[in-house]
Amino acid sequence: MKTRDLFLTFLKIGGLTIGGGYAMIPVIERELVDKKKWVEPTHFFHLIAIAQAIPGIIALNSAIYLGYKLKGIKGAVASGLGVIIPSFVIMLAVAITYVEIGAFPAWLEGFFEGVRVAVVALILAAGIKLFANTKNPYRLLITVAVFAVMTLTRLHPIYVIFLVVLLTVLFTPKTKDAHATD
Repeated sequence: MKTRDLFLTFLKIGGLTIGGGYAMIPVIERELVDKKKWVEPTHFFHLIAIAQAIPGIIALNSAIYLGYKLKGIKGAVASGLGVIIPSFVIMLAVAITYVEIGAFPAWLEGFFEGVRVAVVALILAAGIKLFANTKNPYRLLITVAVFAVMTLTRLHPIYVIFLVVLLTVLFTPKTKDAHATD
């Protein structure tokens, strides 16, 4: 695999995935894990978890992190540029259209409405896949609890994230370090 291949792959992902970062996760997985076999499935979900933990845009974080893991700094730059160039060009075209016309045409409004529905399905699919790859049975309880809190209260998400991280750290069973010597 060459850096150019990484750039073109993420350019394709960035150009064909509508709906943002979480909607891109299944597409990135299909391209890098299933089709190209550049990343192992388990490793992919660890990389996505790390990309989610880093502040910023999940699509860009994922692309840069995966690019770095595959080809170092050049891979990070190539995959990062590949994933953002299509979005930049599309947003520029939409902005120019809006400024010129003063409103979006009816067909574009319908397109955006359809995208919203598809994005919800893609995010749900990504969430289910990420959840299915966890081994801890308590994660279902945590997932349901977080969903309930976020749906039923106005609590800021950052507090929920910190609370879940704290609870997970405190109540995750300790395992022996694989690198420790007896």
